[in-house]
Amino acid sequence: MINASSLFGLNDKHVTEVDEGISLHPDAATAFRAMQYTAHTLGIDCQIVSAFRPFTRQLAIWERKWRGEAPLYSAQGALLDPESLSEWEKIQAILTWSALPGASRHHWGTDLDVYDKENVRQCDQPFQLIESEYSGAGPCAQLADFIQREAHKFGFTLPYENYKGGVAKEPWHISYAAIAEDYMLQLTQDTLYQFIDTTSLSGKDCILKHFDEVYHRFVMNRGTQ
Repeated sequence: MINASSLFGLNDKHVTEVDEGISLHPDAATAFRAMQYTAHTLGIDCQIVSAFRPFTRQLAIWERKWRGEAPLYSAQGALLDPESLSEWEKIQAILTWSALPGASRHHWGTDLDVYDKENVRQCDQPFQLIESEYSGAGPCAQLADFIQREAHKFGFTLPYENYKGGVAKEPWHISYAAIAEDYMLQLTQDTLYQFIDTTSLSGKDCILKHFDEVYHRFVMNRGTQ
């Protein structure tokens, strides 16, 4: 049985450090190392940008965007003016690119963001973790192709493979399905609602007012299509 502390990212007892400052669920770590080795044999330097992320870190990301200290973007990548948005519009804009604290798949240690470290190092442009870097002539395009072809062989899926009106497309985000699916089953709408209601999250009242849409459109990523 998955406990609430690991479900909501309140502790790190369910993860193990795989690199400095980077932790994963042990099973996900083993699968990733196997996939990473296969990528290496093909000349792809598959490394982790971000893996386990506690609730406090996800909350800090949320609050920075809420206060206007970090930019807000549309699903198409256009910069938004937070002053022109209603509270509900701001929440939707944040949720398009950042998970609701307490509902991030990164809390579980099953999900990670990856990039081609060597190719990025050779680029003249700063790395931004954006879709264009994973397609065409982008430094991580070869990695993205590899993930599409091979990730499933190691038990990984792409939960944000396509934009459906919920979370934006994230070709860098992979999830170790065998464990993540168990967590998702525990993250019911009622369970998450009750947890969010206990937090000091900015915009909480508006989130709870629209919680049915927040949960289905963004947390479950069923979108609007």
